[in-house]
Amino acid sequence: KAKELMEEVQNVEDKQIIIARLDGADANALKDIANTIKSQKETAVVFLTSLLQDKVIFVAGAGTAAVKAGIRCGDLVKEAAQICDGKGGGRPDLAQSGAKNIAKSEDAIQFIKNKLGLAL
Repeated sequence: KAKELMEEVQNVEDKQIIIARLDGADANALKDIANTIKSQKETAVVFLTSLLQDKVIFVAGAGTAAVKAGIRCGDLVKEAAQICDGKGGGRPDLAQSGAKNIAKSEDAIQFIKNKLGLAL
């Protein structure tokens, strides 16, 4: 799955951004994918989300160059989770969060796209 997602990279300034929704995947699967991508692309910023049962999971990963450029994955997942009435956080290079308000998950994804500089 990581290889498929790497083909969907969007370049913004000096970062390679991947945002994807992988419904049914648990947090460990999302973290594995994020780790695989960020280990292969130092400029990668990966933001993954999954609707699983009655909650939404967010995982963000960033390569070393992206972290040096100011990306903070803990902040990304925390802000996304807050939109969906949840919480979470983590390290600058890898973080996860969860929330119960799945109805707002698309709003959270749009917020992250805007924050990372992707066109609407």
